[in-house]
Amino acid sequence: MIEHKEKIKKVGKLSEDGFLELYGLVLRNVRTIHHSIIPKEFYQSAIKICKDIDADDIPFIATNDYVRGRLWTGDVKLVKGLSSKGYKKIVVTSDLFSDFIQKENKK
Repeated sequence: MIEHKEKIKKVGKLSEDGFLELYGLVLRNVRTIHHSIIPKEFYQSAIKICKDIDADDIPFIATNDYVRGRLWTGDVKLVKGLSSKGYKKIVVTSDLFSDFIQKENKK
């Protein structure tokens, strides 16, 4: 997320403080796991899904399926490719930001 800080600030129209608040929110709500604990069958499934989209995303899809999560991505090509294959376990940054703003406005 830090790697994409300036883009996130621009797209989200965030100040430095706004970005830091968002970053803290993400850190409190995102789990990380080591790739080695993911069973082989999740990688095999991810290979089938990603092979003609972007092979670099195989570990992310395998992990996402293993934890039964929703993949957070801003990669338009990946979102379109996965969606075309019926893969719906995706969330895009703009949706997260909209949810965040709605929750903030309710406070």
